[in-house]
Amino acid sequence: MKALKIAFLILLPVSFVFGGLLALERPATATAEQADNATEMVQETMVEVNEVALLLEYLTGKDLYLHRDNMEEALSVSASEVFENLGNRRYHLVDLRNPEDFFPLHIPGAVLVEQTLIYDYLKSIPLDYIEKVVLICYAGQRASYVTGLLRLLGIEDVYFLRWGMSAWQGTVARDNWLRNLSNEYADDLVKPLTSAPADNELPMIFTFKTTGREILHTRVVELLQEEFANVRIRANEVMADPMQFQIVVADPKLKPEYTMAPEGSLMLSLFDEANTTAQLNKLLPFNPIAIASVNGQTGGLVAAFLRTLGYDARFITSGLSAMAVDALQQQNLPVFNLNEVKNFSTTATAPPVKTEAPRRVVAGC
Repeated sequence: MKALKIAFLILLPVSFVFGGLLALERPATATAEQADNATEMVQETMVEVNEVALLLEYLTGKDLYLHRDNMEEALSVSASEVFENLGNRRYHLVDLRNPEDFFPLHIPGAVLVEQTLIYDYLKSIPLDYIEKVVLICYAGQRASYVTGLLRLLGIEDVYFLRWGMSAWQGTVARDNWLRNLSNEYADDLVKPLTSAPADNELPMIFTFKTTGREILHTRVVELLQEEFANVRIRANEVMADPMQFQIVVADPKLKPEYTMAPEGSLMLSLFDEANTTAQLNKLLPFNPIAIASVNGQTGGLVAAFLRTLGYDARFITSGLSAMAVDALQQQNLPVFNLNEVKNFSTTATAPPVKTEAPRRVVAGC
C-alpha cells in the first residue's frame, strides 16, 4: 500500500506536466490551421475581386476625358491665355519642374509643387473659387500626364500649359522641344496595323480595395508617387528594338491612311466610349507598351488612363515629332515650331535658404 502511494505521488506531477504540454500544443496547431484558412480566404478573394474589371465598370458612363472632342486642346490652355490672365486669382499656376529650373525662371505668380505632392496640394486650396488650375512643365507632356491622372479622380478644373514653358520662353524651347524635333527615322516608318485580335485579358492590379471608387483613388495616388522616367520613353530607345514593345498609335488627330509609325504599330482608338473596352482587349496585358501620338501631349493623357488600369504603358517623348516631323507638318498636324514661342516675361525667386539646426547650448558655458 505504501508503495502504491509513492508511485501515485510520482506519477501525479508527471501527468500534469504531460497534460500541460498537450494543452500548449493544441493552440499552436489551431493557430497554424487558422493561418492556412486565412491564406486560402485571401487567395479566393483575390481571384474573385477583379480590380481592373471593377475599375472599368466604375468609369463606364462617367465623363471620361478620353472621350472629349479635341481632347488635347480641351484639356490644355495656351501660353497666350495664361498671359492674359496673369493676376487673375481664378487662374492658379502650378509648376512641376525641378527647383533648379523653377527659381531662376518661371511665370509670375506660379508656385512650385512636386508631382508627388500635387494631390495633397490641390486638396489644400479652395478649388471652388478657382476656374482653372494650370499645370506647367518643360514641354507639356509631364503636365498632360498628371492632368490625366487628376481628371480621373474627378478634379475637373485641372489643365496643362500646352507646349509647357517652351511656349513661354525661347531658352526653355531651345533645350527641350527644339532639340527633340527630328526626321531621323522618317525612312524607317511604315503604315500601322488597323486590326488585331481583341481577345487579350485585362492586366492585374492589387490595391486590395473592393469598390471602383476606392481602387481608382488608391491607384492614382500610387502613380503620382512614381518616378516620371517610368512613364516616358525616347524615340531612339523604341527604334533600337521596336519588337520589344507593343507600339500603339493613340491620337484622334492621326488618320490610318496618312499615318506612318514604327514597324508593327497598331492603331488604337480609345476615344469612342462605346469602343473603349474592345480596344483595350487588343493590348498585351504584361508587355511594355509604347504610345505614339503627334507630339507626346496626347500620349501623356493616354498613358495616364492605361497605367491606371495596370498596363506598363509609356508615351514616346515628343511623339512622332521626334521621328518624322516634316511628314506631320505636311498634314498640318500640331507640331511645335518657333511660332509657338511667345517670349513672355518671367520672374525669378530666391530659393529657400537651407539653415542648420541650432546647436544645443550647454548650461553654464
